[in-house]
Amino acid sequence: ARYWFQKSAEQGHTYAQYALGKLLLSDDPEVHDVEDGIRWLKRAAESGNHFAAYRLGKEYYRGKTIGRSLTTAAKWFERGAQAGNQYAQYMLGKLYLTGQGVTHDQAQAMDWFSRSAALSKKYVRLSFFRRLMSA
Repeated sequence: ARYWFQKSAEQGHTYAQYALGKLLLSDDPEVHDVEDGIRWLKRAAESGNHFAAYRLGKEYYRGKTIGRSLTTAAKWFERGAQAGNQYAQYMLGKLYLTGQGVTHDQAQAMDWFSRSAALSKKYVRLSFFRRLMSA
């Protein structure tokens, strides 16, 4: 898989770049390469792949494979959120709600949570807002 993802990624296919980045960040010792994985994710995200932007945000948020930076996480979540990634929208809302990596802004948080919920399945929205309000 790495060979074909690499070939396609080198030709500029953003989904292949994203898939290659994910593969290289996996726990598989035969392909594990954090530096190259992050590089491919950045390339895909900078080319507009919202899945890659979300995944980069997650990597910086967790801080397991790369140094933790909530400001950098917020930047990538913002990019993914603006492109319509519901998970990036949720995470960006969470950062605004808690004031992590961005200035605390409850109105911004609710806006991003609402956008995320609007993209979710109808039956998910109700439980989403129930969890949000009980947190």
